[in-house]
Amino acid sequence: MNYILILYVCSVVHNECLPDYQHKEYFNDWYSCMTIGHTDSLDIYTKLGVERANLDEIAVGFECLGKKGNLT
Repeated sequence: MNYILILYVCSVVHNECLPDYQHKEYFNDWYSCMTIGHTDSLDIYTKLGVERANLDEIAVGFECLGKKGNLT
């Protein structure tokens, strides 16, 4: 099974989210997808910085959606 990583970035203060972001590559296993999901989430917080993340109360979430067969 292949997995697609979808990231969600939302502001709790403004009660709104950016459009969902689909990772550019597909993953061959759950572990790889989840690991990159956590890494990408941390990268988003790092790029935003402490002040912006705190000011807008940014929440980052993600999910790995399983797809049967080959994905291109």
